[in-house]
Amino acid sequence: MRGIARTLRISKNTVEAKFLWIHQHVSSLKANAPVDIGQLYFDELETIEHTKLKPLSVLLFVDDAYRILRTQVAVAPPKGGSQRSPTISTVQGKTRGRMF
Repeated sequence: MRGIARTLRISKNTVEAKFLWIHQHVSSLKANAPVDIGQLYFDELETIEHTKLKPLSVLLFVDDAYRILRTQVAVAPPKGGSQRSPTISTVQGKTRGRMF
């Protein structure tokens, strides 16, 4: 775990917490699975809802027969230079008139 922490430049406690989190999810999947699971794969992807200011992180658990066993979606904070809240809108006509 120290090697992983060194490579990713994070604390070894963070690596340990992530492994424990993954173990908890895998244990719950295997306990609640209707069939015996041989190998279990997980992958995470990042996508957006409908604007770059609303990124989502999607976690997938898949077995060796490529059946999706569980998905989980988490809302991520906005990335990039413009980190303004997507719910705030500006009225273009009124601010332009005051500038000049």
